[in-house]
Amino acid sequence: MNIEEDYKKESYVKNDESLYIGKSENINLIQWLISILYIIVLYGWAYFDISANETMRESSPFILINIVYFIIFLLLLILQIKAVNSAIKMNDIDYCINICVFLKYSLFPFTLSVGLALIVIVLGGMAGTVAFMVVPATIFMTPLWIAAVCIAFVLVVFIYCIVFSPSFLAFKYIISVAKKEYGMKENKILLHYLSQLVPVIDIIDILYLSNKYRKRGRLLSIITAACVFIFVVIAIVAYIIRV
Repeated sequence: MNIEEDYKKESYVKNDESLYIGKSENINLIQWLISILYIIVLYGWAYFDISANETMRESSPFILINIVYFIIFLLLLILQIKAVNSAIKMNDIDYCINICVFLKYSLFPFTLSVGLALIVIVLGGMAGTVAFMVVPATIFMTPLWIAAVCIAFVLVVFIYCIVFSPSFLAFKYIISVAKKEYGMKENKILLHYLSQLVPVIDIIDILYLSNKYRKRGRLLSIITAACVFIFVVIAIVAYIIRV
């Protein structure tokens, strides 16, 4: 009897484990589908707004479609954040690393666009401020202009932070694990957080962390660094030839 009972218990445990594994795999598949939809909706929304002509932008359907895009984007963002929170509760650092790398790579054009927008805002703001200060008739407009530039800068940074909030949340957990298990110092933690604000460097930083503390991502980090180096060399050569 004892042998039969032990056999039944073992079979129940195995069945439970197989059901759990199957369920977790289905959950991971759903989470990745949500992540892919998140990227598709974001780029689809951007393409729709950029490709619209002046007549279309003044129409009601344009506003309604933007509202629909916003609602879908918001729902997918919430689901993304919930997925990362679930992974954190389950101590699933692999998912956190993967989602960070996936979002950083797939949203790389968006990151470059944000960086370019911030450069334009800063340089345009400085040029406009000088222009207003030089002309006596418009000097009183300087504070309003500076305020508008600051609002535009903060708005772009805010949008960037919202879009990457699932990645930032996962990255925070990766850092906390590295600090807890390997005793990462505060100055290194600060350096890693600052690295996440710089395009390309943020990807290399995540791959560096995954390779150093989880022995993963070495090939991707080498490829990324090589591509960045080649891109910089090509840009310098093109600039020299143009000059």
